[in-house]
Amino acid sequence: TDENILSDVLANERDADVRLEAVKKITDEEVLADIGRNDSERDIRLIAVQKITDEDVLADIVRNDSFSNVRLEAVKKITDENILSDVLANELDADVRLETVGRLSDVNVLDDVARNNPDYNIKREALKKLNKPHYYSIILNDDSNDCSIDDESQLVEKTGVEVRVFLSDYENNKITTPKYFELLHSRAAGRVLRGGRLFLREQDLSASPKSASL
Repeated sequence: TDENILSDVLANERDADVRLEAVKKITDEEVLADIGRNDSERDIRLIAVQKITDEDVLADIVRNDSFSNVRLEAVKKITDENILSDVLANELDADVRLETVGRLSDVNVLDDVARNNPDYNIKREALKKLNKPHYYSIILNDDSNDCSIDDESQLVEKTGVEVRVFLSDYENNKITTPKYFELLHSRAAGRVLRGGRLFLREQDLSASPKSASL
């Protein structure tokens, strides 16, 4: 049969271009598995992986192939959560790990990855998939010694979520520290409360804003 002829070509032909054309046409899973595991040419293994459906074979290729793009192609076809979790625990290539966590769907597995995986980018990807903003505190705990984070917006940005900045009313001056509150309070001899805002006299504030939100 044609499959037998193609199988023979793949087993015995030394010309890589001929083997490449043969692997594009063959459908036999056993032959594809053998080629995906053992052919000396990366591009031929890559084509074989694209046609393999057995996830155990794909998992074996992810564990053993020396080229990350072949492993990446294999991961793209895996849906088994246990296999994906194993890949994530053992894979060294960053792109393969990101693809792996991107294919996870089990909330419990993602929760564990977000809390415990040592790779920040993997943790961030898991947080995105969980879509639970309060989990951002996980990142904060891990980056507690990172002096570059000093407000919530920077924390959210570190998870990969876009932060937008809007121009506010200059007179809408937030009281953010006790010291600032004491300063405003000491100058508020002529305060007038209107609609939730404390309006201060011009001479009490000098060049400072004229009101503060309560």
